[in-house]
Amino acid sequence: MAQLKVDTHDQDFVKSISQLLSDAGVPSVLWGDYLLTVYGVPSVIGGIDFIIPDEKLPAAVAALKRSNLRRCPDPRLCAVSREDTPQPAPSFHMHIGTSELDVSIRARSKTLWFIPPVPENLYSDTRPQDSRYIFASDDSILPPPRHGRGRGAFSKEGFPVVVPTAHTMLEAYMRLSIAHRDEYGGFYISMMAYVAQYIDADGLLNDTKLPESCREFWHDFKLGQRRTREMMDELQNYFDNESTGERRGGR
Repeated sequence: MAQLKVDTHDQDFVKSISQLLSDAGVPSVLWGDYLLTVYGVPSVIGGIDFIIPDEKLPAAVAALKRSNLRRCPDPRLCAVSREDTPQPAPSFHMHIGTSELDVSIRARSKTLWFIPPVPENLYSDTRPQDSRYIFASDDSILPPPRHGRGRGAFSKEGFPVVVPTAHTMLEAYMRLSIAHRDEYGGFYISMMAYVAQYIDADGLLNDTKLPESCREFWHDFKLGQRRTREMMDELQNYFDNESTGERRGGR
């Protein structure tokens, strides 16, 4: 059984989960509340989420079950997995010690399906080559820890943790807001508001890397002069046409 320091939820604990998954052959990408704090958003930590390849889900579940994390006593009542959660439930989760904080894993097909998966040799690189991923310790991109402004960049010691770039995270929020428009659209709109208020305001977002329609939506979103429903309708039409084009192209 992998003994994790469940009495602390700092960056070393996050690194230990990343290593636990990697040792099981599962590359992972940090997501959720903890990811926001790495970008300097003063977010309350409700849990630690990782995105993994779909085909690695059994290996990830087995690795977490072999650790000293606590199994969920009742998924039907748990704030992570019950029916009235503010966002889609993860594929699997376990709890940290006796707290309600959790470690969750989410399938790439339900979060970052629109970009390539994390390369298998990623952890052996000094810096990811794919512009969609960076290390949580990359202080040339991520902000330093600031009082009242999240954890900022991780230290370079210990096992590396992979995070999506800011424009990738924002694009994911846009796509997820449409994919779950009726049930969870409001949640992802609020996540975009955090990006605007903190990440973009700090100059950490390069919106020129967004697809054109996403960039137009983002500029309108920040101006706040158009009805959200109208903007969402246009974004949905763009994604619908994109999906149709992919099917016609045989991809």
